Amino acid sequence: MFRENDFYYSAKAFQTLKVDSYGDETVNEAFINNEWQVFTEQILKGREPLSKAWGDLIYIGSDAETRSMRCSKWLALQESKSQ
Repeated sequence: MFRENDFYYSAKAFQTLKVDSYGDETVNEAFINNEWQVFTEQILKGREPLSKAWGDLIYIGSDAETRSMRCSKWLALQESKSQ
């Protein structure tokens, strides 16, 4: 059963995570439209996003299965997908 949440993504927030983390931070993904998509904010469905300061926050979907992984593992997964 999925939690009733809305998911948002900010490229600026995500870039900050990747640059500052050195592989120690967690990357969160939601299964939306039959693919895993990175999200930077998860809030209760219908509420306003909290981090509008980035200026590039976009809504990516609702009510999705989620997973988390270390940034270094996520980057390795992305590299293997591109080969």
